[in-house]
Amino acid sequence: MISSMSAFDDDDAVTGAIAGAKSRKQVLERLGVTAATSNYQRLTRAAERVGATLPPLGRNFAPRPSSGALADEVHLRKLVASGLDLNGILAAVSLAQTPSNRHRLAGKLADLGLTAMRARPWKHNTTDNLTRLTGVPADRLFKAKKHTNATGDMAELAVAACLRRLGATVSFPFGYACRYDLIADFAGDLFRVQVKSGHLSKGCVSANTKSSNTNRPSRRYEVCDVDAIVVYCPALGSIYWVPTADLNGATILYLRVDEPANGQRASIRSAFDYYIGQV
Repeated sequence: MISSMSAFDDDDAVTGAIAGAKSRKQVLERLGVTAATSNYQRLTRAAERVGATLPPLGRNFAPRPSSGALADEVHLRKLVASGLDLNGILAAVSLAQTPSNRHRLAGKLADLGLTAMRARPWKHNTTDNLTRLTGVPADRLFKAKKHTNATGDMAELAVAACLRRLGATVSFPFGYACRYDLIADFAGDLFRVQVKSGHLSKGCVSANTKSSNTNRPSRRYEVCDVDAIVVYCPALGSIYWVPTADLNGATILYLRVDEPANGQRASIRSAFDYYIGQV
C-alpha cells in the first residue's frame, strides 16, 4: 500500500495524476489517497514543487472558516441567548453549515461555557426516560456510567461506529495483552488502532498518547505497536485519525480546533487535518 506521503513525494506520479484531471479530487483518487483536507494541502504543495497547474476545487468544496468569523465572543453570547442552534448561529455569522464548522463552533462555545440549543424543537431527558422505560433507578444508571472503564468503552464504540460508516470492517482483539484496541480493515489494508478519549479546552483537543495500564509501567506508543491513534472528543462528537508516525515521540497529543490568538502557525497541529467524522 502506498502511503499518502510517499504518493506526494513522487514527482512523476504527481505530474501524471494532474494531467487531464477535471478536479483535484480526481487527482487524489489517481494518487490512491483519500480526499482529506490534509491531502488537498499536500497536493497543493506538490503541484507547486513540480510546477503543475491544478484543476479547480469544485462547487462542493467547503473552505475552512476565516479566523475572525467566530472571534466576536459578545455576538456569540447574544446568538446563543436568542435560542439559535448550531446551524442557526453559523448562518448568522455567514459560515457554511458543514460538519467541520459545526464542531469548530461547538468547541468555541465550550470554551466560553456555552451550549447552543439542539436542533430538535422539543426537550427530553434521557435519564428520566430510561428510568421510566426500564425501571432502573437513576442513581444506578449514573453508577454504571461512572465505571472506571466507561470512558474508554464509549470512545471505542464511537470510533468503531465512525470507521464502520466509512466502510471499514472493525475487529476487536481477544484478551488484554495487545497494544491496540481494534483493527480497521479497509478492503484488505489493516490498521492497528489505539483509541483515546480527547478533552476539549481552550480551543484544543488533547489526548494522552502513552499506555495507562496499572499493571505495567506506562510508555508511549510507537510505530511498531500501533498504526494510528484515533481520538474521540465527547464534547464535539468528533473523531480524529492521527498516524503514529505524526506523534514524533510526544506523550500528549494536541489538536488545535480554533486558530491561535497570536496567529502562530509553527508546531501547530490542526484538528481539521486529522478529522474523519462525527458520532
